[in-house]
Amino acid sequence: MPRSPLFLNKEVLAEAPVLIMASGVAAPGFSQFSWLPQFPARGQVSHLPASATPALDVVAYKLGYIIPEVDGLRLAGATHTIGDAESSERQADHRENLARLNLVLPGYGTKVDPATLKGLVGFRPMSPDRMPIVGPVPLQVPVTANTRLHNLPLNPGLWCVQGFGARGIVWSALMADLLVSRLEGEPLPLENDLVDAIDPGRFLIKPKRCSAA
Repeated sequence: MPRSPLFLNKEVLAEAPVLIMASGVAAPGFSQFSWLPQFPARGQVSHLPASATPALDVVAYKLGYIIPEVDGLRLAGATHTIGDAESSERQADHRENLARLNLVLPGYGTKVDPATLKGLVGFRPMSPDRMPIVGPVPLQVPVTANTRLHNLPLNPGLWCVQGFGARGIVWSALMADLLVSRLEGEPLPLENDLVDAIDPGRFLIKPKRCSAA
């Protein structure tokens, strides 16, 4: 069976009959994904001491969110900035998270001093259309306005699960089910038009169709 290689700076990192890329924001750094229009979005969450906030036993969400206590902390968030590579925490972002929290639960975090907070910073793998990027990985070849997804030549055995953005927990189980179903030739958990809507090849053919419109 043919083996699909994965390249980084022209160096082969791995080979397998079926190779699935699920590397978050790092994907465009690999040769076969260099054309992928995925981009990182910085997000910071704040850890609020449970002793400084009222009791909460449900997740509350509006323009921000807060979750119930875990190990003496409640997690609130989250910021969302594009083109921002700063990996260190920022007090300004803690203030923003508290402001979002005030919109979710007015007055809930008034006793919390943002200068005392700690949290986590992460980078979401975003797609231009906010949809996941899941399916077989096409070769980067010239296309025309008449090119369709099923006509795109593929990297043999190379698949990807990417672009979940801020919805990783929401998307992950369904996307894993879809990927396994496609690999095993089983009935799909989504309609064909939805499968096409998240196919990686859409980013190769969409610009051509838009320019021809």
